[in-house]
Amino acid sequence: MREAMAAADIMIIPMQPSQPDLEALESLTTIIAEAKRSINPNLRPAILLTRTPTSPQNRETADARAALADFGLIPVLRSQIRDRPLYRHLFADGLAAADTTAAKASAARAEIQLLADEILAMK
Repeated sequence: MREAMAAADIMIIPMQPSQPDLEALESLTTIIAEAKRSINPNLRPAILLTRTPTSPQNRETADARAALADFGLIPVLRSQIRDRPLYRHLFADGLAAADTTAAKASAARAEIQLLADEILAMK
């Protein structure tokens, strides 16, 4: 990971909206701060919430965003990747969301496109 942080402009940190992931963030923040001090002062980390619930009634994502905002050390991307079985099926076949035109994949394709747009805007 240290070599990757030395070479990277942007570091995307995938994180589920869960208590264990939130708790792991403190030690990761220390590692990133050290990397920025010693090997890559231009490194720009950002958190990507992944496997977020698809149900609008579920508050996990909103609660995680609020906790991350309070933590405030690493920006959180606006885009998120929801927990869709489609991703697991595509991965098993060696495919990405963009590789399928199935109607059921339109939401997944849109999520990935929003993420790509957001990352490209960071440059």
